[in-house]
Amino acid sequence: MDIRVRPGGSLDGNGAITGASVSADPDVISIDISAAAFVDPFGLVTLAAVTEEATRSGLGVNVSWPRGTDLRRYLARMHVADALGSLGVTCQLPEVNENPSGDRFLELTRFEGSDRGSELAEKVYNILSVDDLDDAKTLYSCVSEAIDNVTEHSEVGGGWAALQQYRREGRNEVVFAVADSGVGLRRTLSRHHSVNDDAQAVRLAAQFGISGTGDQARGRGIAGIAEKARERGGYMRLWSGRAEGLTGAPKGFLRVKRAVTYPGTVLSATLSYN
Repeated sequence: MDIRVRPGGSLDGNGAITGASVSADPDVISIDISAAAFVDPFGLVTLAAVTEEATRSGLGVNVSWPRGTDLRRYLARMHVADALGSLGVTCQLPEVNENPSGDRFLELTRFEGSDRGSELAEKVYNILSVDDLDDAKTLYSCVSEAIDNVTEHSEVGGGWAALQQYRREGRNEVVFAVADSGVGLRRTLSRHHSVNDDAQAVRLAAQFGISGTGDQARGRGIAGIAEKARERGGYMRLWSGRAEGLTGAPKGFLRVKRAVTYPGTVLSATLSYN
């Protein structure tokens, strides 16, 4: 398998893997982001989860790193070398000096259980609590449930998380992402719901009261994140199997089938704040 980002493309939640192409190879997965111009938290967790799934399956992983110095330094600062190194992949990234970041970002982090994953929920809460305490509390609960979903249902014991704040087009944005290399939404939701394909699974997962446990008291995590993203002029992206869903104003939920199959589930949200 080859995943390639073409010149000027991006590995991010706005375009997912922009310009990705896939070809069969039984022994090695090649991830070529040498021409990438931008990577955000969505790209970070996707990179880690795809690598994790490949190494677990006994495949070799070759990564062609960005040619741009600034992007290479960014990946190093976001602890990509540590994350992929823990999976046995050598990373040719520079060493960088690190200063305390506060809540400005959460480096690429592997979580098992709610321990490290709670860092993501706490940072989302801290960022938004100054703006709207009620929204901050709601999102803390929703993000925590999304983390728990990965731990309980992915069947791989945990996942990956990352977050970053941006100042874009005169407004503040926070982007966060969670990914796993597990069984995917279709298999998880099929335990308690009738699911025909990946596209239906992605759509169901963004509805309140739908969960892999069948408990209607659950099923607020993904749906709640989608709702708050819409209310704050942003969007949520959900990708699992051969389907990707995008929520956002003004059209609500859109469903798109992809040519590239994602081995698990990845969620990314972008929210504006004052």
